[in-house]
Order: sequence, then structure tokens, then C-alpha cells
Amino acid sequence: FTILHRVHDDKVAEAEEVAQGKAVADASVRAGVKHFVYSGLPEAKDIVHHPVPHLDGKAAVERYLDEVRLPNTSVRYSCYHENFTSFFKAQLQADGTYSITLPMDGPLHSISVEDGGPIVAAVFKNPDEFIGRKFGITGDYKTVGEYAAVISKATGKTVNYNQVPVEVFASFPFPGADELAYMFAFFKKAPYQDLALTKRLNPNVLSVEEWAQRNKDKL
Repeated sequence: FTILHRVHDDKVAEAEEVAQGKAVADASVRAGVKHFVYSGLPEAKDIVHHPVPHLDGKAAVERYLDEVRLPNTSVRYSCYHENFTSFFKAQLQADGTYSITLPMDGPLHSISVEDGGPIVAAVFKNPDEFIGRKFGITGDYKTVGEYAAVISKATGKTVNYNQVPVEVFASFPFPGADELAYMFAFFKKAPYQDLALTKRLNPNVLSVEEWAQRNKDKL
């Protein structure tokens, strides 16, 4: 099972990730690997007409796995619930309330990091069903306003959702803002997750309500 990591907003990093993925694929072919499971993502740039390197790079590796005929499955994670403790964390406002600011105006899929392991294990146990497949996994599907309400209930804080346009979020002065903005544009236009399949492979997958209750001290 392979996960490749890169730094946001860096085309050089995307190229390095693709090179790493190809190197792992080539080594796996030489070793005679019978089933390679990859943490992939679909390509976004042709859908939103803007590069989204952390999606586009993983999609390039997916294509290469097929090109070299390595028996593979791509398990495509959605956003992590855990992002609400880091990238998407609610910020304290002057009036004492909290605000989540994102450029998403539709439902957003998310899943807990810890729930991916049992899914990957199930894929390995069923190679005949999953070799050659690419599918998305998710634990919940809510608007960001609904996520904010869940966090409010779990923490006792007043958490609001501040939706901004993609172009505004892309202009924010932090590394990766542009890439994240167009990632959300892609999520709106081309959702790829399969909740029913996720729950079949991991019946204990956490909803965001369950996850928030377990992690309210981090929210």
C-alpha cells in the first residue's frame, strides 16, 4: 500500500511526487507484486480548468500504474474529518464566536484518517473484486454549514460558516491557498466518493458527529 506526500502549491513537488510514484511502480513490477493498492485521486485540471497539483499528480501516477500493467486498485480518499482541526479549523472572531472560512457552497465528503486502514485491508482480501478499480471513500456528506453545526454541538462553541468565492480564497496569503481553492471547485463539480461501498468495506466508518464527539478537545 502506497501513499505519496508532497507540499502544496508547488509544481516541482508535483513532478517529484509523480517521479516517486513511477519509481515505486517500476520496482513493484520488477518484484512481481500481485496487488498494488495506491492512495490516488482523480485529475482535476480538465474539470476546473486550473491546476490542482495534489490531485493531478496522483492521477498521473494512477495512469502510470495502468500503463505498466501493475495489478492495482486506487483507493481515493475524500477530505479528512481531521482537516477541521488544522487546515479548516474554526477561527476565533472579535465577538467571541468562531468561523470556518472555505469556498464550498455544496455538500462536502469527508472521512476520518483512521477509517482508511480497514478499507485497504478489505481490498487486499478481495483482489478479484478490486484489481483494476478506482473508487472514492467517504464517511459523511454534509454542507460546511452542517459541519459547523456539528462542531458547535460537540464543543459548545458558536461556530459559523463563512463561504467565500473560489477566487477570493485563492488570493489568501498562505501557502497552498490557490490549490485548495480549486480543489473545492473540483469537489463541487465532480464528486467521486462511494458511501455505500465505504460502509460495506468498513461498517464502523465514523460519521462526522461520531468523530467530533471523540475529538472535541481538538476542534
